[in-house]
Amino acid sequence: MNESASVSSDWYCMSRPDSCFVLYIATQIPQDPAKEAAGLENECNYVISFGALTSFATAEYLKRVYGLEPTHLFVSGSSAPHSIARTTSQKTSELPDKEFLEWMTTVGGTPPEILGNPEVVNLFLPVLKADLRVVENYSYLKPPSSVLSCAITAFDGTEDVPHDIDAWKELTSGEFTKQMLPGSHFYLKDPQNEAHLVKYITKCLETTEIDYI
Repeated sequence: MNESASVSSDWYCMSRPDSCFVLYIATQIPQDPAKEAAGLENECNYVISFGALTSFATAEYLKRVYGLEPTHLFVSGSSAPHSIARTTSQKTSELPDKEFLEWMTTVGGTPPEILGNPEVVNLFLPVLKADLRVVENYSYLKPPSSVLSCAITAFDGTEDVPHDIDAWKELTSGEFTKQMLPGSHFYLKDPQNEAHLVKYITKCLETTEIDYI
Protein backbone atom coordinates (compact mmCIF):
# COMPACT_ATOMS: atom_id res chain seq x y z
CA MET A 1 0.00 0.00 0.00
CA ASN A 2 1.10 3.61 -0.27
CA GLU A 3 2.18 5.78 2.61
CA SER A 4 -1.41 6.67 3.43
CA ALA A 5 -2.24 3.07 4.28
CA SER A 6 -0.92 1.36 7.34
CA VAL A 7 -1.58 -1.34 9.89
CA SER A 8 -0.17 -1.94 13.32
CA SER A 9 3.24 -3.52 12.90
CA ASP A 10 2.75 -6.40 15.28
CA TRP A 11 2.55 -9.84 13.74
CA TYR A 12 0.49 -12.38 15.50
CA CYS A 13 -0.62 -15.96 15.24
CA MET A 14 -3.70 -17.68 16.49
CA SER A 15 -4.81 -21.22 17.19
CA ARG A 16 -6.68 -23.47 14.84
CA PRO A 17 -7.39 -27.12 15.59
CA ASP A 18 -4.18 -28.42 14.07
CA SER A 19 -1.87 -25.50 13.45
CA CYS A 20 -0.66 -22.05 14.32
CA PHE A 21 -0.09 -19.72 11.42
CA VAL A 22 0.85 -16.12 10.83
CA LEU A 23 -1.75 -13.99 9.09
CA TYR A 24 -0.77 -11.59 6.36
CA ILE A 25 -0.75 -8.05 7.63
CA ALA A 26 -3.15 -5.76 5.79
CA THR A 27 -0.48 -4.34 3.50
CA GLN A 28 0.04 -7.78 1.96
CA ILE A 29 -3.55 -8.93 1.63
CA PRO A 30 -4.39 -7.09 -1.64
CA GLN A 31 -1.44 -8.33 -3.67
CA ASP A 32 -2.51 -11.87 -4.58
CA PRO A 33 -6.07 -11.02 -5.66
CA ALA A 34 -4.76 -7.99 -7.55
CA LYS A 35 -2.42 -10.21 -9.56
CA GLU A 36 -5.34 -12.46 -10.45
CA ALA A 37 -7.62 -9.54 -11.32
CA ALA A 38 -4.98 -7.93 -13.53
CA GLY A 39 -5.62 -10.62 -16.12
CA LEU A 40 -9.40 -10.15 -16.19
CA GLU A 41 -11.59 -7.79 -18.19
CA ASN A 42 -14.59 -5.86 -16.89
CA GLU A 43 -14.02 -7.07 -13.35
CA CYS A 44 -16.43 -5.98 -10.61
CA ASN A 45 -16.70 -6.73 -6.89
CA TYR A 46 -19.67 -7.03 -4.55
CA VAL A 47 -18.41 -7.35 -1.00
CA ILE A 48 -19.85 -6.99 2.48
CA SER A 49 -18.37 -5.92 5.81
CA PHE A 50 -14.75 -7.14 6.11
CA GLY A 51 -14.69 -7.71 2.38
CA ALA A 52 -15.48 -4.08 1.59
CA LEU A 53 -12.18 -2.87 3.03
CA THR A 54 -10.21 -5.77 1.53
CA SER A 55 -11.76 -5.15 -1.87
CA PHE A 56 -10.94 -1.44 -1.75
CA ALA A 57 -7.35 -2.20 -0.76
CA THR A 58 -7.15 -4.61 -3.69
CA ALA A 59 -8.64 -2.06 -6.10
CA GLU A 60 -6.25 0.65 -4.89
CA TYR A 61 -3.26 -1.69 -5.29
CA LEU A 62 -4.49 -2.82 -8.71
CA LYS A 63 -4.77 0.80 -9.88
CA ARG A 64 -1.45 1.90 -8.43
CA VAL A 65 0.65 -1.08 -9.52
CA TYR A 66 -1.05 -2.28 -12.72
CA GLY A 67 -2.88 0.84 -13.88
CA LEU A 68 -6.17 -1.10 -13.80
CA GLU A 69 -9.30 -0.98 -11.69
CA PRO A 70 -12.71 -2.66 -11.44
CA THR A 71 -15.47 -1.43 -13.70
CA HIS A 72 -17.66 -1.11 -10.61
CA LEU A 73 -17.12 -1.59 -6.89
CA PHE A 74 -20.15 -2.67 -4.83
CA VAL A 75 -19.60 -2.41 -1.07
CA SER A 76 -21.93 -3.12 1.82
CA GLY A 77 -22.17 -2.84 5.58
CA SER A 78 -18.94 -0.93 6.11
CA SER A 79 -17.77 2.62 6.64
CA ALA A 80 -15.25 3.88 4.11
CA PRO A 81 -11.66 2.96 5.08
CA HIS A 82 -10.68 6.56 5.86
CA SER A 83 -13.84 7.45 7.77
CA ILE A 84 -13.39 8.86 11.26
CA ALA A 85 -16.52 6.97 12.29
CA ARG A 86 -14.65 3.74 11.61
CA THR A 87 -11.30 4.60 13.18
CA THR A 88 -12.78 5.99 16.41
CA SER A 89 -15.25 3.18 17.10
CA GLN A 90 -14.57 0.53 19.72
CA LYS A 91 -12.56 -2.45 18.48
CA THR A 92 -14.91 -5.39 18.58
CA SER A 93 -12.02 -7.85 18.46
CA GLU A 94 -10.98 -6.69 21.94
CA LEU A 95 -14.31 -7.55 23.56
CA PRO A 96 -14.40 -10.38 26.13
CA ASP A 97 -15.72 -13.60 24.61
CA LYS A 98 -19.14 -13.29 26.22
CA GLU A 99 -19.67 -9.76 24.90
CA PHE A 100 -18.25 -10.76 21.53
CA LEU A 101 -20.85 -13.53 21.24
CA GLU A 102 -23.57 -11.06 22.19
CA TRP A 103 -22.33 -8.80 19.40
CA MET A 104 -22.46 -11.69 16.93
CA THR A 105 -26.02 -12.44 18.00
CA THR A 106 -26.99 -8.82 17.41
CA VAL A 107 -25.32 -8.67 14.01
CA GLY A 108 -26.96 -11.91 12.93
CA GLY A 109 -25.87 -14.24 10.17
CA THR A 110 -24.68 -17.05 12.46
CA PRO A 111 -27.13 -19.86 13.28
CA PRO A 112 -28.14 -19.96 16.99
CA GLU A 113 -27.19 -23.63 17.19
CA ILE A 114 -23.61 -22.64 16.33
CA LEU A 115 -23.44 -19.84 18.89
CA GLY A 116 -24.97 -22.14 21.49
CA ASN A 117 -22.38 -24.89 21.04
CA PRO A 118 -19.36 -24.23 23.32
CA GLU A 119 -17.08 -26.65 21.46
CA VAL A 120 -17.76 -25.03 18.10
CA VAL A 121 -17.47 -21.55 19.60
CA ASN A 122 -14.05 -22.40 21.04
CA LEU A 123 -12.90 -23.36 17.55
CA PHE A 124 -14.12 -20.41 15.50
CA LEU A 125 -14.01 -17.55 18.02
CA PRO A 126 -10.19 -17.08 17.99
CA VAL A 127 -10.22 -17.28 14.19
CA LEU A 128 -12.96 -14.70 13.79
CA LYS A 129 -11.38 -12.36 16.32
CA ALA A 130 -8.05 -12.60 14.50
CA ASP A 131 -9.69 -11.79 11.16
CA LEU A 132 -11.52 -8.88 12.75
CA ARG A 133 -8.32 -7.63 14.34
CA VAL A 134 -6.66 -7.39 10.92
CA VAL A 135 -9.58 -5.34 9.60
CA GLU A 136 -9.75 -3.06 12.63
CA ASN A 137 -6.03 -2.32 12.51
CA TYR A 138 -6.14 -1.40 8.84
CA SER A 139 -6.13 2.35 8.36
CA TYR A 140 -6.23 4.52 5.27
CA LEU A 141 -5.72 8.26 5.16
CA LYS A 142 -7.73 9.92 2.44
CA PRO A 143 -5.36 11.23 -0.25
CA PRO A 144 -5.76 14.76 -1.65
CA SER A 145 -7.42 13.44 -4.81
CA SER A 146 -9.59 10.45 -5.67
CA VAL A 147 -7.66 7.19 -5.96
CA LEU A 148 -10.22 5.44 -8.17
CA SER A 149 -12.31 6.45 -11.15
CA CYS A 150 -14.67 3.47 -11.25
CA ALA A 151 -18.27 3.68 -10.10
CA ILE A 152 -18.94 2.79 -6.46
CA THR A 153 -22.26 1.68 -5.03
CA ALA A 154 -22.54 1.49 -1.24
CA PHE A 155 -25.33 -0.57 0.34
CA ASP A 156 -26.37 -0.79 3.97
CA GLY A 157 -29.17 -2.28 6.04
CA THR A 158 -31.63 0.15 7.59
CA GLU A 159 -31.47 -1.76 10.89
CA ASP A 160 -27.71 -2.31 10.94
CA VAL A 161 -25.38 -0.34 13.19
CA PRO A 162 -24.61 3.06 11.63
CA HIS A 163 -21.90 3.11 8.96
CA ASP A 164 -20.40 6.11 7.21
CA ILE A 165 -21.09 4.82 3.72
CA ASP A 166 -21.37 8.34 2.29
CA ALA A 167 -17.60 8.68 2.71
CA TRP A 168 -17.04 6.08 -0.03
CA LYS A 169 -17.83 8.76 -2.62
CA GLU A 170 -14.65 10.61 -1.60
CA LEU A 171 -12.51 7.75 -2.94
CA THR A 172 -13.57 7.90 -6.58
CA SER A 173 -14.03 10.48 -9.29
CA GLY A 174 -16.63 8.18 -10.83
CA GLU A 175 -20.32 7.84 -10.10
CA PHE A 176 -21.36 7.14 -6.51
CA THR A 177 -24.68 5.61 -5.49
CA LYS A 178 -26.02 4.91 -2.00
CA GLN A 179 -28.75 2.37 -1.31
CA MET A 180 -30.40 1.49 2.00
CA LEU A 181 -32.19 -1.85 2.06
CA PRO A 182 -34.57 -3.12 4.78
CA GLY A 183 -32.90 -5.36 7.32
CA SER A 184 -29.80 -5.63 9.48
CA HIS A 185 -26.19 -6.46 8.60
CA PHE A 186 -27.10 -9.56 6.61
CA TYR A 187 -30.07 -8.00 4.82
CA LEU A 188 -28.93 -9.76 1.63
CA LYS A 189 -30.29 -13.06 3.01
CA ASP A 190 -33.80 -11.74 2.48
CA PRO A 191 -35.09 -13.09 -0.87
CA GLN A 192 -36.47 -9.72 -1.95
CA ASN A 193 -33.20 -7.96 -1.16
CA GLU A 194 -31.24 -10.70 -2.91
CA ALA A 195 -33.39 -10.31 -6.02
CA HIS A 196 -32.92 -6.54 -5.93
CA LEU A 197 -29.14 -6.88 -5.64
CA VAL A 198 -28.93 -9.31 -8.55
CA LYS A 199 -31.12 -7.09 -10.73
CA TYR A 200 -29.30 -3.89 -9.81
CA ILE A 201 -25.78 -5.28 -10.21
CA THR A 202 -26.70 -6.94 -13.51
CA LYS A 203 -28.11 -3.66 -14.82
CA CYS A 204 -24.98 -1.77 -13.77
CA LEU A 205 -22.72 -4.27 -15.52
CA GLU A 206 -24.85 -4.29 -18.67
CA THR A 207 -24.64 -0.51 -18.77
CA THR A 208 -20.89 -0.71 -18.28
CA GLU A 209 -20.57 -3.16 -21.18
CA ILE A 210 -22.49 -0.75 -23.41
CA ASP A 211 -20.10 2.04 -22.42
CA TYR A 212 -17.16 -0.15 -23.42
CA ILE A 213 -18.57 -0.85 -26.90
